[in-house]
Amino acid sequence: MSTKDKNNPQQHPNTTEGNRRSWKGFIYLTVGLIIFTAVGASAITVVVLQKLGLIAGNSSTPSPSPTITSESSIPSPSATVSSTPSPVEVPTPVATTSSTPTNSSGTILQSSLINTDCQSATPGFQIENVLRKVNKSASIGGEVLPLVVEIGGYYDNVQAGKPFEAVCSLNNSFTELKLVFGVDGSNRYAVPENKLIFRVELDNKPVETQEVVVGKKYTANLNLQGVKNVKLRAECVNKDCPLLSISEMSLR
Repeated sequence: MSTKDKNNPQQHPNTTEGNRRSWKGFIYLTVGLIIFTAVGASAITVVVLQKLGLIAGNSSTPSPSPTITSESSIPSPSATVSSTPSPVEVPTPVATTSSTPTNSSGTILQSSLINTDCQSATPGFQIENVLRKVNKSASIGGEVLPLVVEIGGYYDNVQAGKPFEAVCSLNNSFTELKLVFGVDGSNRYAVPENKLIFRVELDNKPVETQEVVVGKKYTANLNLQGVKNVKLRAECVNKDCPLLSISEMSLR
């Protein structure tokens, strides 16, 4: 022990005590740093593992679980309900059928004579054999005309002395009858010397008598005011004549 130490007997214990305190502080600091480092490392490790999905987090806020949508819950495009308002139903106007049809020129056409109540006035022949309805065309007066009726029996000729007659009832229903007629130029009996007489009677009164020859077209407009029936008569004045071809027999 030096002279200095001897002269300061309290100095050595104080130094030793100070050293002890320094070591304790260092140890505490070191331990604290180790604990802090360990805790921090653990916390970082936990966070990293949570991010990686290896462990569940301790957060009190529940993580949203994925929503599984079934196929049936997905609305189908075809099941989409349209919001388009349904159209208002408008009553359809009822069409009224006119009993007075008109042609292209505006003339009222009520019917055809062939569609009225016609009866045969020729012994041994039914009305369908006297007024024969046809659906063909004929060459009349240099024109090709659609035919409505042919008068003349079973064959393609009218024999002399055997007239064909038909009577059609009107019952005062019409005011005018238009007839367009002649003989078919293609008929084998249509020669100039074979003359056919066509006669029209209104209520048994002759109003039209025409000698019909090949190559001509004839038209008759007859007033039917107060008339109840119309008689048509075709007669050959030679041995054999062609049938009488009628292209129009319209009633107004």
